[in-house]
Amino acid sequence: MPRSEETSFDVVGLGEDARLVYRYVLARGTVGAAEVAGDVPLGGVDASAVLDELRAAGLVNRVSEEDRYAAVDPRVALRALTDRTAARLDRVRSTIPDLADLFEDSARSGATGGRVHVLDDPALIGTWYTRLEHEVTEEFLQFDRPPYLLAAENPVEPLVLARGVTWRVVYAAESLERPGAWADLRHAATLGEQARIAHRLPTKLAVADRRIALVSTTLDLRRPTALVVEDPRSSISSAGPSRRCGPSRSRFPGRTRSTAPKFPAAV
Repeated sequence: MPRSEETSFDVVGLGEDARLVYRYVLARGTVGAAEVAGDVPLGGVDASAVLDELRAAGLVNRVSEEDRYAAVDPRVALRALTDRTAARLDRVRSTIPDLADLFEDSARSGATGGRVHVLDDPALIGTWYTRLEHEVTEEFLQFDRPPYLLAAENPVEPLVLARGVTWRVVYAAESLERPGAWADLRHAATLGEQARIAHRLPTKLAVADRRIALVSTTLDLRRPTALVVEDPRSSISSAGPSRRCGPSRSRFPGRTRSTAPKFPAAV
């Protein structure tokens, strides 16, 4: 029996006893409570009560004349049950904006006046990084180190540099181990990127206009998490590249390769 089946019924509000009885009814077609009690190990749970629970969920019907229960085609019954469950979850999900407003109102009433978002979806983390690139108007600060959630190239950085945004980045030495990395950094420097290299970096970081920061809190590609910190009132002055990260260099020899490079993804 698949392990997923053992746990999936919990999602729709049915326990292990209901799952066992449902499988029994499906296999037998039509059953009575006495048969269920004799054949299914329910550990003292009343078989009639479990059958009534399945009936309330729409998974079995009761034949009134004989007080027996017949299974409903699971392709219909389970689909309807999961649809109802999804609808209930959607109703809960619809309350998120209002509850988030309450949370943020409370946060704004505190001392910092900022907002903090916790991200645990790789796609959402990548979306926030690209959003920062699009929204930045003056200065983009960054700590760049593996592992990377996004594809190897970053097509947005050249567009940001073309807008006249100052882009300052510290690369961890391990970021430059991929083939072609040094050549790509030289080209980025010709477009205006100000780069330094540190032996190591503790985390990944992106700051737009010292106003919004995206900070990785875990570096596990299987379960990445990050924080978005917004403070529209004041700058995030302590974040961003610094010489304190370790020995670094900020100039690169001119680029001689004729093909356009791929900017490294930072997230």
